[in-house]
Amino acid sequence: MAGKKGRSGPPGNLNNVQHPWRSFWTRRALRHQDKWMVPFLHRYADELTADAGGSDISSGKKHVIEVAQTVRGCSMLVLKELKEKGIVITTPDGWEMHPGLKELSRFLALELKALGMLGLERHAKSISVADIMSKYEDDDTPGNGNGKDTSE
Repeated sequence: MAGKKGRSGPPGNLNNVQHPWRSFWTRRALRHQDKWMVPFLHRYADELTADAGGSDISSGKKHVIEVAQTVRGCSMLVLKELKEKGIVITTPDGWEMHPGLKELSRFLALELKALGMLGLERHAKSISVADIMSKYEDDDTPGNGNGKDTSE
């Protein structure tokens, strides 16, 4: 049987792995020259897990984190390609933008959508009328327009 002694199954087997997505990124998904981004993706997933509520989050949120991690990896690869080849490409007819630039905006939109599904979107600060009134009642500087005479 192929594989290493003491390990289950053939090399590259992802059965019964605690973090299968991490193993997939490390072993299969990336070319050797692109493996520099694996630690960044692991840290990104760990930070999202912590923001989403720690290790006891639902499996749905775990899958959304995996999607966000995948999209982040794709956008990092596009940015690397843009750095190497440039954003503006010279053509015989003049110039045009790198096609990866359009894909980058799509990847970033997908990442923001995944973050929104995790509940990490920005929320408008809700202010009640009582908060506004208490702010003006606490302010007793002259000329604040609240009708109080502070000259006494």
